[in-house]
Amino acid sequence: MSGKIILNAFLPVATSVNAMHDSKNRLTPAARAYRAYCTTILTDYKNSRYKSQYSPFYVFYQDDEAIAVARALKETKSKAKAVRAMHKKYCMEVLVVYGSELRDLDNQYKLMQDTVADFLCFNDRRVIKIVQLKEVDATVPPHVELTVRLEDSQWPSGWLMEQAKLELQAAKFYEDYNYEQFLKEDGGLDWSDL
Repeated sequence: MSGKIILNAFLPVATSVNAMHDSKNRLTPAARAYRAYCTTILTDYKNSRYKSQYSPFYVFYQDDEAIAVARALKETKSKAKAVRAMHKKYCMEVLVVYGSELRDLDNQYKLMQDTVADFLCFNDRRVIKIVQLKEVDATVPPHVELTVRLEDSQWPSGWLMEQAKLELQAAKFYEDYNYEQFLKEDGGLDWSDL
């Protein structure tokens, strides 16, 4: 993965998105409690009592300078292009570890993303890349391993479709022309020519 790491943390698994809002579309008490708990973990990471108080959850790394810049930009009321250009795009890499196979991977993601984005002072619309993985391990408490990075890459519309077309064309070439037979007849590639 590319991009500067802003945050690396172990956080609790969030409330399911299905139980996140009440009938009036407000956060439920469980969702509010999760947000408050995670914000406290992220805020108190330098506190000496911190590790024992929130174990097994902790912040491994936090880029305080990048967070200060994001907070300053959030507080700036100017809509000038120069200010908007300073806002970054982000990548969130998430490994969710559950104790059983019964939980969905994506149900807990939204509340955790909103909580972390609020703490880091950026709008979650600025997340342009999400990598989510799920692991089942009953020997450890359920948790989320999270890395937030600055993301430099931009993908033009249609990029993913073009990648799929290229892969399909390569597979068809392999089947149509019996590429393995071609290599045997040709004697393989001569790497010295490259």
